[in-house]
Amino acid sequence: MKIKEAGINKSALNQFDLLGGDEVGLSKAFAYVMGREPGALYSFLHYIGIKSQNTRKNFAATSIEIERVREEGRTDIEIKQPGKYHVIIESKVKSNKLRRQRTQYLKSFDPERRRVLCFITGVSDFNKEIHDDIEIHNLGWLEIIDLFDKKRFKDDNLIRDFLGFMRKGFNMREQKEILVQDLGNKD
Repeated sequence: MKIKEAGINKSALNQFDLLGGDEVGLSKAFAYVMGREPGALYSFLHYIGIKSQNTRKNFAATSIEIERVREEGRTDIEIKQPGKYHVIIESKVKSNKLRRQRTQYLKSFDPERRRVLCFITGVSDFNKEIHDDIEIHNLGWLEIIDLFDKKRFKDDNLIRDFLGFMRKGFNMREQKEILVQDLGNKD
């Protein structure tokens, strides 16, 4: 990876570009942003239905862990506040099917009040399921871009760099609706 080209005064890369262009890099970047910016963490938690308040005390009590190895496999991101919630995030860059992983990590949860398994992929899927009192959310990375691409974060360099990393490195521009029109024969 070239960090800076000859003849250029400054590298065009940001700190996230160093993580690489795969799902592991994207997961690490997402976890890092939530671990550094409480507003980003609580925006995400609220989006998936966890109504914990953005306070110093709550942020200090919350842990964020990446690539935790468990008997069931390696989780991408885990967010936990003891006694309140445990979130496991599995991320994919493209539209990978997650059939096996939908139940793979159900035994990985600690007995918290709210338990959420969240899949974030390249394709939005608005289905929400509940399995053994564990909520299962299926989100798209474009939803994360929309969540962080708000006025309240416009002056936050870390979030701006993260959004740039996602858009540039993963070809995620903007969410568009596709209208399919019936052009059949008219009788």
